[in-house]
Amino acid sequence: PVFCSLADWTTNRRMSALQFIEDCIARLTGPQNWMRNHISELLESGRLVVMLDGLNEMPGRALSPEDDKSNQVTSQKEKLANNITSGRFLPRNLDTRERALRDLASSHGIKSRFIITCRTHEFRGNLVWARIHVLPMSNVQIIRFLVRYIADTERRRDVFELLRKNEPLRELARNPFYLRMITVTADK
Repeated sequence: PVFCSLADWTTNRRMSALQFIEDCIARLTGPQNWMRNHISELLESGRLVVMLDGLNEMPGRALSPEDDKSNQVTSQKEKLANNITSGRFLPRNLDTRERALRDLASSHGIKSRFIITCRTHEFRGNLVWARIHVLPMSNVQIIRFLVRYIADTERRRDVFELLRKNEPLRELARNPFYLRMITVTADK
């Protein structure tokens, strides 16, 4: 797997997606790493899973009014028919970096898989990306999470008790990201 934080794509907005991924690898492993220097071959062979985290965190990326309207179409069939007849499967006002990522992931020669994360309300879907939603965690899942991530039994009990008594905090903890932040804070 290759992990890239899209929040790091701050320098050249016209940089290719491939160059951005190479730069991510270079930051993690060094500029002379074999993997960085053979990224094209690895992508084409299907030997990589590229995890692109935080599409909504790309500096300067903003929703356009056209994209907001596209989410209000009454039915998916209408939207699909609209896109087919107009020849538009991608919104016109996409950030150049986002378009580059989509183009790379959907290239015919690329056999590797791409995973991209984004907050649901800021995602502009198309046929390239499949949507997978992270559902809220159940109480049982929260308890299992606490057992795995808080080694100290007394501290774990304190966090569980805090979540049990504090409804707003418990609802926040149903999101794995926020639950992890709570466990990190509890460990300090």
